[in-house]
Amino acid sequence: MKTRSRTVVGWIFLTLAGHVSAAVAVYQDGGNDPFTGLAYSGAEDAFLTNRNDEQKNQNFGARTQFYVRDHSAVTENTVMRFDVTSLAGEYETINSVVLRVYLGAVPPDDGTVSLSLLVAANQGWVEGAGVASDVSNYFPGTVTWNEIQRGTQTGAGAPNGSGEEWAGGNTGGGAAADQDATVATVTISGTELAGSYIDFVFTDTAFMKNWVSGDNPGFVLTSNGIDAGSLVINSSEAADQGVRPELRIDYDPIPEPIPGILGGLAWMLLLFRRRR
Repeated sequence: MKTRSRTVVGWIFLTLAGHVSAAVAVYQDGGNDPFTGLAYSGAEDAFLTNRNDEQKNQNFGARTQFYVRDHSAVTENTVMRFDVTSLAGEYETINSVVLRVYLGAVPPDDGTVSLSLLVAANQGWVEGAGVASDVSNYFPGTVTWNEIQRGTQTGAGAPNGSGEEWAGGNTGGGAAADQDATVATVTISGTELAGSYIDFVFTDTAFMKNWVSGDNPGFVLTSNGIDAGSLVINSSEAADQGVRPELRIDYDPIPEPIPGILGGLAWMLLLFRRRR
């Protein structure tokens, strides 16, 4: 009987001390960091295109809207990265990860958009501040279709030269050598409404331990079948903070002892021992 009582008390102890409800941390530029409470500015994103030789070498990191498309003559990819290092020491288990993006416009056809993690060799890409597709839009050291960090050449038709290329070459992050794994795919019907959102639900979260430690190359959005027009998504530079991309992480916090309950249980265990 005494053994059974000690077992019951131990079970109550573990249950009360270890049960913590899951929580959701949302990272979005312009919002508050879910752990520090400070203004969050850790989202980086950029639009990449091979539309012509000039735009392959231009940076579009500061546009308010980005594009995803795979027309035979034009490919448009979008790269993103969220700083989630404030999550360190705050979680026991990652339950799910979701990227939520808000639509600026929808193409008149259907297709799929894939979210693929970038390989470590691509970690050095730099968002940049480019906006316009003209000869002034050459920002050395920033991400372009051809390079994760553009070389120092400037001017119309400047070659990529001394910059650091994508792992797959001049690929805009879209080559197999650029990607570690595809962890989410969304089907676009062409009937979605501008202003609505779509969720990319990650099928794998093992990479999160690396992201939390700061080892974070980010990911690339690419399309298959979207060619009659571009899927337009609002970027982290959108004027309306509410429509900027969100990284939503469902996690179990690290359990914290409850002093009063733990003290009471310790007293009960001591009482049982004295009755032996």
